[in-house]
Amino acid sequence: MRAGHSQLFMDAGGRNKHLAGPCPPYKPDSLNALKHQIVPVKISARKYQRELLISLKLGQVSEAVEFYQEYREVAPNDNTQYILKYKILKVKKAPLAEQIKVLEDYKEKEFTEKWSYELAKLYYQDGDKEKCLELCNEIILWFNEGNYVMKAMDLKQRMGALTGEEKERYEQQFVPKLLKPEEADTIKEEKK
Repeated sequence: MRAGHSQLFMDAGGRNKHLAGPCPPYKPDSLNALKHQIVPVKISARKYQRELLISLKLGQVSEAVEFYQEYREVAPNDNTQYILKYKILKVKKAPLAEQIKVLEDYKEKEFTEKWSYELAKLYYQDGDKEKCLELCNEIILWFNEGNYVMKAMDLKQRMGALTGEEKERYEQQFVPKLLKPEEADTIKEEKK
């Protein structure tokens, strides 16, 4: 951990790690003091997250791993750690099984459409069409509409597994509405 950051976070007993006693009871004045103790933790976690992402963009994976470890020390219970670890593994071109495991762990903690779709894509790439289809169905069921729902439908379409209703929704979204020649002539005459 970098110098100066160890004093910024609190232990589970509500004590600041560099103080000997517990936090004072609630008083309006002490609430402000407590806010000043907690805010630096959030700021330093965001800082490490931002530095990690910048390191990955620059191709500096070893630095990104260091920032990831520091991030985990500052925010050990934050679910974002799974996403950061996945991004590191993806840049490292780690085996799909490792990447899948990380996103499965994340899905156990938090079910979001973006990362569930990413997991479904990994299942598809890994050849596990059954898990891919199951996860696409979950995404469609729970989120019903939006970009990732349509992407999940597209993935199902590639596997030839869209249901009748899903196929209609998919075609409405992706297949352009073409006019019959007679309808096109009618529109041309109306414009004249």
